[in-house]
Amino acid sequence: MAFQKAKWKGYFGFIEESIQYRWEQLPKPLPWYEPSINMLYLEACSAWVFGNNVSSCNMIANLLEHSLKMALLDKTANGYRRKFSKTQLQKYYTFKDMLNTEDRVLNEKLMNLLDSKEEISWWINVAKPFRNAFSHMDIQKIISMFGNKEYLGNYYIESELGDNPGQWGHLWHRLADILAIKMLKEVYNHLNILYGNTKWESDLSWWESQKRIYDSFFLGEGISFIKKDV
Repeated sequence: MAFQKAKWKGYFGFIEESIQYRWEQLPKPLPWYEPSINMLYLEACSAWVFGNNVSSCNMIANLLEHSLKMALLDKTANGYRRKFSKTQLQKYYTFKDMLNTEDRVLNEKLMNLLDSKEEISWWINVAKPFRNAFSHMDIQKIISMFGNKEYLGNYYIESELGDNPGQWGHLWHRLADILAIKMLKEVYNHLNILYGNTKWESDLSWWESQKRIYDSFFLGEGISFIKKDV
């Protein structure tokens, strides 16, 4: 079978051609809580839809760290109702501070928020290294930890970074593309567990316009070539 070279349509032609498929692959929207939670999720999803795959991974990493931090600081209130001191914020500033299971009080909080040791393990072994690798743009770590079949399927990378100079471009070829949507779907499930163990409520005190933008994106409003179910 002969392969035909795809016709180059320019950057915006590429985006227009792929946007419907990408939008349809997204997980469901998370329930609305507040902008600092939901707009991070929106930016992670929209970045992937518009082909900004590394940016999507970075936003996923920020969403994970910020969500756990906010839940540890106050699991009963969110948005403008949330209250904490600068000292408390410093205590849970990074994943390193938040996932110290040797701290008895912290470990108890994590169990209440994450349900099980297995769930805590996912945050320690997946969420934390994912955040660290993308925050520091550690391409070697990204490939070694997330370049396997579990995350990339048949596009997995067999050798470690360094054996092939071309691997420095993998993130902008297919790796971040496939990894971002895989993580979006995985993260959606883990965040629902976390949020479900809080008492957070929908906060529309100041941010109705942002919720409208959030809802509109996941409804596909304003994009004529997206086919919606009737």
